[in-house]
This record gives sequence, structure tokens and C-alpha cells, in this order.
Amino acid sequence: MKILHFIYDHPDNPWVGGGGARRVARIAEELRLRGHHIELNSGAFPGCREVVGERFCWRFLGYPEGYGASVASFILASWWRLSRRAQYFDLVIEDFSVWNPLFSSWIARAPTMLQIQNYLGREIRRRYGMWSIGVELLEKVYPRFFEHRVVLSRELAARYGAAAFVSPMGVESDWLERPSEPGEYVAFLGRIEFHQKGLDRLVRAASGFKMPIKIAGRGPDSVPLCRACSSAPNMEFVGPVEGSAKQSFLEGARVVVMPSRFEGQPMVALEAAALGRPLVASDIAELQFIEREGFGVCVDVEDTRGFQQAVNDLCLGAQNWEAVSSAGRSFARQRTWERVVDGFENYCLLLAAEGAEHR
Repeated sequence: MKILHFIYDHPDNPWVGGGGARRVARIAEELRLRGHHIELNSGAFPGCREVVGERFCWRFLGYPEGYGASVASFILASWWRLSRRAQYFDLVIEDFSVWNPLFSSWIARAPTMLQIQNYLGREIRRRYGMWSIGVELLEKVYPRFFEHRVVLSRELAARYGAAAFVSPMGVESDWLERPSEPGEYVAFLGRIEFHQKGLDRLVRAASGFKMPIKIAGRGPDSVPLCRACSSAPNMEFVGPVEGSAKQSFLEGARVVVMPSRFEGQPMVALEAAALGRPLVASDIAELQFIEREGFGVCVDVEDTRGFQQAVNDLCLGAQNWEAVSSAGRSFARQRTWERVVDGFENYCLLLAAEGAEHR
């Protein structure tokens, strides 16, 4: 099977660099190892370099200087590539972002699938004002332009009100074999963006935590976060962590916090669960699986005292910590990348076969 995949984001993209891009990269690698051919196309950014290997390539489309120019040129370059290259592939996948819709189902002369990894909803209007109502509407109706859709969770499908195949985030199976001992700090790992990730809520609550808090990641609000940490003796911003450093960072934590205002299905939730680290998350629909599966709690993180209490209860309650830690690992065993890719691969093969019949 040959797959042509478009996603503006990339793990090293300085403007976005989210978990969705890391998920795409991990699935593509697993599919390559299974004998499929994958071509990924992302938006250009400063320092990006094309990667070409056996049955795999990652290309960068558009102009790399400046986020706005990068997005606009990525859309135009993607349209050109879809019109010229899609017919040579068995399946086209578009990762949906309301800021750079490609309308690939209209352009590609091949079966198309929309992959949805996030939902902004009314947060668009709250952040960007009334002019963005059209963008909000586009987010709601755009998936209906596609016959085939993939989402990370049932909750995300419900947000869009559209039927879709569920393919969740995954976790490395070897993380499940690591020892699980309580760490010495509260951890946040993710994109450094105050609004989406709720870092303003975290800064307000940090003084009431019974343990110090360490924050890791990168993103557009790194400078204001550094300023906030400089005036709070129990807060430390450690910057980006990847690979073994990310694993060590999570292993050193007692509790992981996720005070987000909106999410898809964060990879860090699965990674924390695999390492036996309990979570305290905001009570949005996309994160309620954490409490439902028993490896953390969901709270109203706008309630600073309630947020602090939930973190402290997990930090200081040894017996409860062990039970929640064990539940996380049990859940993560069902979500290894091998299992996730099994389902994703089968769905792609089905769509490719259907497309071949109609060509």
C-alpha cells in the first residue's frame, strides 16, 4: 500500500510541534516496517530538512520564514502536489487543521481519508473574537466533505457529530517494563502555550502544591513561563525533553498534571499511564477517560483550591497512589503502538481496496 499523507505540523516545527505530529511519525514508521510506502508532507519551517529512506520520505512544502507565510504556502503547494501526485497512491490522508484545510477530497484522484486529532470549538471565538465565527463553522462542517474519517476517541467524534473510525494515541511497549516508584515532584509535559494547555491555571495553583513542580516542553509562551517561574521558588521550567530524557522526566514525577482547556487525546496521558504516573486533568470530555479508567482524576481546574487538593491527595496518599499507578499501566497495555497500528493499518487497507475497485 502506498500512502500520501499531508499534515502541516512536524515534531520540530517551532510554531506548533504537537503530539499529533509525533503520532503521525510513529505510525508511519511502523507502517514502513510492515512493508508499506509512506510519503509525509508538512509545512516548511526554518532548518527543516527532507528525509528520504527506504519506503519512506518526509517532504516540506512552502516557504519556511514566518508562520503565516508557511501556512499559506503549504496550502498552495499541497494543492499542486495533490493534483499531480495523488493518482499514484492507494490512499491520501489529510490531517485536519481548521487553519490550513486542503479540501483534498475535492482535488485528489485517489481515495481520501480525513484524520482529526483536535477540536477547538468555541475556543476559537473566545480567543480570536467574533470575526472567527466563520472559522468555527468551517471546523464543524469540514469533516462532512469526507466519506472516511479517523478520530482519536469517541468523544472527539461526538464533538464533530460525525461517524468515524477510532484510532487512539499509543505508547511504546517497553515503557511498560520500567520500574514504577513514586517520584519527587509534580510534572507538566506538553506544548508551552498558556491558553490551550491551561498553564495560567497551573501557575496560580502551584504555590499550594505540597511538592515542587517541574514543567517541560517548548512552545510560543516559553518566555512568559520563564518569567512566571523566576518569581515562584517551587516552579522550574526545564525546557524541551525528548527520547530518554522525556522518559526520565516522567519517571521522576509523583503526579502528572494536564490543566488543558481543550485537547484531542494527548500522548503524554498514555506515556504517564505506561510509567505508572497518576494524572490530575481538567474535566473536559476528551480527558475524562483518565478518570473513567481509574488512572487519575478530572477536576475543575479553574477552582484553584480544588485543583491543589486533588494534586496533594495523590502526592501524599501512598496507598491510593499505588492503586492509581497500577490502573494506568493496565490501561496502557491495551494502547501499545503495535495494537494501535494494527487497527489503523487494517482500516487503511480497506479504504485502499475499495478505491482500487472503483478506479
